Amino acid sequence: MGNTRCDFKEFLTSIDMLLGMLVEINVKKIRSSHLYIL
Repeated sequence: MGNTRCDFKEFLTSIDMLLGMLVEINVKKIRSSHLYIL
């Protein structure tokens, strides 16, 4: 049971990476379609 915190940190890190990838993809889509909507 002592490793749950480490697993949670890794879980959050992977989510952070996935969100970063999604944001990058969306930014590229927005730039390619010339829609600068925030």
